[in-house]
Amino acid sequence: MTDAESIPCLVKWQFASDPFSEKFFPNKVWERPKDETGYIKYRLNVIKQSKDKYNILIIGDYGSGKTYLINVLSYFIKEKMKCYSIYFNMPLPSEAIGIKDILKQFFNAIKIDEIVRVSREICDENKISTYEEYETFLSSKLIHEDVIKAICNLQFDKEYVLTTAWLSGKSNLLQVRKLEFNTISNDESTILNILSDIIRFLGIKYGLVGIFVDEVENLVGTSRATRSIRDGIRNLYDQAIYKTQTCGILFCFALTARTAFEFDNIIGGALLDRIDRQVFLKPLDLDEQKNFIKYLFKWAKSEGREENSLKPFKDEKALEYFLNSVPDTPIIPKSRSSGETGTPRRIIKVGAELFGDACYKGLDVITHDKIKDILQV
Repeated sequence: MTDAESIPCLVKWQFASDPFSEKFFPNKVWERPKDETGYIKYRLNVIKQSKDKYNILIIGDYGSGKTYLINVLSYFIKEKMKCYSIYFNMPLPSEAIGIKDILKQFFNAIKIDEIVRVSREICDENKISTYEEYETFLSSKLIHEDVIKAICNLQFDKEYVLTTAWLSGKSNLLQVRKLEFNTISNDESTILNILSDIIRFLGIKYGLVGIFVDEVENLVGTSRATRSIRDGIRNLYDQAIYKTQTCGILFCFALTARTAFEFDNIIGGALLDRIDRQVFLKPLDLDEQKNFIKYLFKWAKSEGREENSLKPFKDEKALEYFLNSVPDTPIIPKSRSSGETGTPRRIIKVGAELFGDACYKGLDVITHDKIKDILQV
C-alpha cells in the first residue's frame, strides 16, 4: 500500500503521497528560512575544512519547524556532506538525573556498535592490525587514556562487555581494576572525557560532527539534576572545542520561543555567550502559507500529473479561505497563549482533518462552503 492509498481520495485527487503527513522529507519539500539555511550549509563546509566550530540556537514557537530545521541540517550533514550527525532531546526536568542523562542520550543516538563499525573502517583505511598500533594512532588524535584503551578494546574484542559498561557509565571499581583503567565512568569529569573523545574519534573518520540538542527549554530550572546537565553541556562544549580537534564541530540547540526569556535569565553566559548564530522561526504570513501548501502539493503529486494543481481545492480563493480558517477552527485545540496560528504544524494538522473529512464525504472538489462546514468556521 502506498502512502496515498491509506486515504483513498488521495489517489483520486492525484496524490502519490499524503501532503499533510507529518513525515519528514528534507530532500523533497521545503527549507525555512531559506537564506539562513543556505548560509549555515555553507558554513558547515567551511568548518569541515578548517576543523573549526560553529554553534547555532534555533528559537521558535511550538510547531514552527525547529525540529524540522534540525532534520534538514542533519540530513545535509549525513547525506550530502557524508559526515556524522548526532541528535538527542534534553530530558524532562521531572526525569532528569544529571550529567549521566547526556551520556545515556548520546549512546542511545550512536550505539556502541556504531563505534565498532567506525573503528574497523579507521583501522582498514590506516592499515592498522594490532592493539599497540591502534593505541599509538589514537594517542595522537584523542586526549584521554582510558577512552583510547576502551576503543582499542572494542576493536580487538578485549573485555568487550566490561568496556561497553564503562563507556555507558555503568562500571564499578572492581570492573575498572579488571580493565586496568584509571577512572570510574560514573563521575562528571570522566563522562565529559568519554563524550568529548568520542566526538573527536568520529571526527577522524568523518571530518565534521554535528551535535543537535532539541527541547533545550528543559534545561530551565534550579534543581540539582538540571544544573548538572546544564553545566555538563557547557563543559562538553568547552572540552570538545577548545582542546585537540580532529574535525569541524557543529553544536545546534533548539529552544521554544516562550521560554527564551526565562532561558536567558537562568542560562546566561554559561551557554548563550558561546552561540555564533541565532535563528528565529517566525509564524508564516499568508503568502508563505500559500507557498508552503504548494510545496507540499508539488512533492505529493504523482509524476506526470498536474504537479502545480491545487486540486482538490477548487481554486486559489478556496485555498486562501482554508488558510484563513486555520487559526480559528475549533476542531484542532490551541492554547490561548499560543503563537502557533501560522505554524507549519498547525497547517498540516488542520489540512489532514480537512482532507480526511472531505474523503469521508466523498468530495471531488473542496469549495469555500465545504471548508466552512468541515472546519466549523
